[in-house]
Amino acid sequence: MFFMKCFLIFLILIIFSYNCSGLIITEFELNPPGSDSGNEWIEFFSEDEIDLEGYKIINNDGDEKNLEGIFSGYFIYKLEGQWLDNSDEKIFLYKNNELIFETDLTYDSKNNDKTLQYCDYWFLGDSTKGEKNDCWDEVESEEDEKEDEDNEKYPKKEIDENLTITKEENIVENNPVILSPKTIKKENHMDKYAIYSFVVFCVLLGFLFWAKRKNTNYKNEFENE
Repeated sequence: MFFMKCFLIFLILIIFSYNCSGLIITEFELNPPGSDSGNEWIEFFSEDEIDLEGYKIINNDGDEKNLEGIFSGYFIYKLEGQWLDNSDEKIFLYKNNELIFETDLTYDSKNNDKTLQYCDYWFLGDSTKGEKNDCWDEVESEEDEKEDEDNEKYPKKEIDENLTITKEENIVENNPVILSPKTIKKENHMDKYAIYSFVVFCVLLGFLFWAKRKNTNYKNEFENE
């Protein structure tokens, strides 16, 4: 019975972690061509249909924007005015005042179509607005390309040298567009939440064993007296 309770607690933690990680930021435009005002945007992704009520984003200056609307897949939030800085910028995503996602600290010094994109790491690349980011898991060398010209080649992803990323531990227009669901390849951003849940479960299990043992020792001492 005791182990069944622990197992149920573990399942609840796993489900809770996956629900909290359903919405992420996948791309944003810090420094668009021409004027920044009215041309900045943030791309969100949710595999399942999601209601944005209760969500908000905060930039690195502490300015907040509340989100609203319902969508699934990719959603582009066009920012009014100039909301993102070209340097030392970071975006935080909150749900009901709980932080659920944050970008790295980044900057973009050039007025062009390059955007900050997320592929388990942040990089500066050609815009893929409203589409899956151009992530490359394998890079073939020139020698491999010469040896096997019939195979599909994966050129090395060009990274802007002006991009600095610091590893540290937020979408909606006034009238947001509700995107129609579409077929999207599953993006695995949630494995780490399962690991965190497992660690929490192990700590909780150890605490329960300790509490049960301490209670048993206390009863034995009381009976001996």
